[in-house]
Amino acid sequence: MPYFNFTQEIGEPDLVTEEILGIKSEASFYLSTSAAEGLRSSRVADITGESSSSESFKSNYAKLPEYLKSCLDYSAIVCGRDSVEIGKLVRLLLAEGLIEDRPGDIMEDVAGNVLKELIDLGMLQEEEQGTEVRVPASYLRLCILKLEKQDFVSKTANSPVRLGIRDDGRDIYPNVEGLLIQSLFIFGVYRRHYSIDSYRGLSRAYMRNVCGMHFLLVLDLIFTRSSMSQIFGWFENR
Repeated sequence: MPYFNFTQEIGEPDLVTEEILGIKSEASFYLSTSAAEGLRSSRVADITGESSSSESFKSNYAKLPEYLKSCLDYSAIVCGRDSVEIGKLVRLLLAEGLIEDRPGDIMEDVAGNVLKELIDLGMLQEEEQGTEVRVPASYLRLCILKLEKQDFVSKTANSPVRLGIRDDGRDIYPNVEGLLIQSLFIFGVYRRHYSIDSYRGLSRAYMRNVCGMHFLLVLDLIFTRSSMSQIFGWFENR
């Protein structure tokens, strides 16, 4: 099932960060449409009746068996508009429990074969000499359906939510009270002073919020190496 998504800015816009780095702090929330059936038909209808090629993509997507569709939908969250290393995507799919256990088979191999099926179908595109994949835009818009915040919030009670945070260096954590965060992706940038010599990891207060997510299955931190060493040091000292 595809995911509903809404994105909001975190805190007041930081004009310095936006001007220098071209980014701003944002939180993107994703909810499976299986948890919001009342909204699904109207939102899917928004993407109908466009072109024959669009109809073809929709038809191909609709015909996918559930195990392939769930992996493609989750890949769309992980990849966004970028490419992701195949081995990393395999690990994330396994951590989320999206790969069916097959006695006698190695789970990593099963997940890799699922991705290969999607590649052969043209629903994932290989890049970097076959070491990375991305979700084509035509399928990305079928896997991720935009939703207004009020509609999204009304459907999230007791439903697992995936959260992506783009942090601009100000350590402002989004309000996730009452949400069952199952996957958390944090994309970090230069810290505070916006210079090459001023990397800094996330603050202790920020990481306490992360560690307080009791339903978390996946934590993916994308930072510079120096920032990562400080983050792991914080965990080791807990």
